[in-house]
Amino acid sequence: MLEGKSRISNALICEDTEATLDAVRMFGSDASWDYVESNELRAPDNPIYCRRSGTTLRISCAVASLCNGRTVITGDESLRRRPVGPLLRALREIGAETSSSDFSPVVIKGPVRGGRVRIDASLSSQFLTALLIIGPKIGLEIEARGDVSRPYVDITVDLMRHFGADVYVEKGVYLVGGEYRPSHYLVPGDYSSASFLLAAGVLAGRVRVTGLSERHPDERIVDVIKSMGGIIRTGDGWVETEMSKLEGITVDLSQSPDLLPITSVLASFAKGKTEIKGVEHARVKESDRISSMAFNLREAGINVVEKKGWADNRGRDA
Repeated sequence: MLEGKSRISNALICEDTEATLDAVRMFGSDASWDYVESNELRAPDNPIYCRRSGTTLRISCAVASLCNGRTVITGDESLRRRPVGPLLRALREIGAETSSSDFSPVVIKGPVRGGRVRIDASLSSQFLTALLIIGPKIGLEIEARGDVSRPYVDITVDLMRHFGADVYVEKGVYLVGGEYRPSHYLVPGDYSSASFLLAAGVLAGRVRVTGLSERHPDERIVDVIKSMGGIIRTGDGWVETEMSKLEGITVDLSQSPDLLPITSVLASFAKGKTEIKGVEHARVKESDRISSMAFNLREAGINVVEKKGWADNRGRDA
């Protein structure tokens, strides 16, 4: 969405980022894992296939609304069950024409105009992220409702500012303007992925993970492990765990829902009951993460009580 060439270092290569790279190219950019060179956005001639990436789907919807033309966006069966309705309603509020379904495949025709827009982000912070990203192109005042996964939005705002955007935040209202400019971005290490390795250290030995960033929502795994009595040490860009005896806890993961699976596993090895709360929105991820974890842990002999927005895991020794 900017004119010029930006460089990227340490990009994660996986199915989700491959889907995003495909979408970037279809919108008219020359892009690889280490650079993106853009001139002008254009509506793709063919449908954008987002595979199973919810992030790619939601951001592509917003970017498509900037294009003067019609864009079709879809994905695999699991992605077609993930909602986009709140985002589509917000895009219509600023002038886009969209299909009426709350799910993909979606059809979007732009361009949109700037101004004030409301977004219900109670199901997913990605709806807000998508609007923020297009904000510098048109100027937006975004009134956000819902408070789940807000730290992931903070990462988006940091990234936008790195590329020259102006973002001001006050009481749930985001004023977005400025102009994107080319830059070099070093992708920081990911606590979401590291959490599984750190849990392995707690359960089976000693593990040190390096190259980690600060200000990542899933850095919360450090507090979760500490709260359960796990041995964990931190340093400049690294975290180390070692085999520990764990105790059950009550934890609210509303701002870090990606930690639900690995926290459930740790709870299975803890003495006593662990309650994981605030994760109702984890039911509309790639799968229903609450039900999937509860089912598989029960198959392994763990006593799990599943409720609407949380899980009660009684571990092996309770």
